[in-house]
Amino acid sequence: MLRLMREFLSDIGARGLTGAATAEDALLKLHERPFALIVADIRLPDMDGVELVRQIRSGFHDVRRQTPILLTMAMPTAGRIRDARDAGVNEILLKPFSLQGLEHKTISAMADRRPFIVTARYVGPDRRRAETQDYRGPLRRRTDEGAPARIFA
Repeated sequence: MLRLMREFLSDIGARGLTGAATAEDALLKLHERPFALIVADIRLPDMDGVELVRQIRSGFHDVRRQTPILLTMAMPTAGRIRDARDAGVNEILLKPFSLQGLEHKTISAMADRRPFIVTARYVGPDRRRAETQDYRGPLRRRTDEGAPARIFA
């Protein structure tokens, strides 16, 4: 899978690719330098991909924690997608995927940079993707008119 992913990423124009066969290897490489994008599978030999995302989001306290993360998965369930979202993943790519699907998700993860949120219980991109005009709940976004001045403790 790693070789195929490298070929696909090269085909869509990615350069300077670095591969890691395990989550531990990926974390070691991330400690060495930041990356523009991380693509990981949910099933890794040494760690669950969701746990890898959590470790990246909570284990780094510099620009690396904000690295866009694209997580691939073969048999998604609502729970696994929710877990990935709550861990701080930027995009999820379902397998089997096409070159066009990979390109779309890669561009989305890198170009659609939602605000990055850091709270006691969540670190990652804003999980809300759009403004909802008919939302009737509490106003908690900093950009909401009438929202409290301090949102996160």
